[in-house]
Amino acid sequence: TTPDAIELFNADDEALDLQGVRLTDDPAAPDKFIFPAGASIPARGYLVVFADNPNGTPGYHLGFGLSQTGESLHLYAPA
Repeated sequence: TTPDAIELFNADDEALDLQGVRLTDDPAAPDKFIFPAGASIPARGYLVVFADNPNGTPGYHLGFGLSQTGESLHLYAPA
């Protein structure tokens, strides 16, 4: 299977530290995925994360999928 890929872009001229930043498909559960220490997006760069369960492949896997019929994705600052 091919998981949904979510591309995050950093428009700044400096790297963006993502430690503690949260992603979710449910605003009532904002902590579904929390970026670990060391996670970042390079200056003027991209980071791709996968909306699937961790499966041993490289990259960040959110632990939840997105609906084929459309769904929102929410990004929250660290708690």
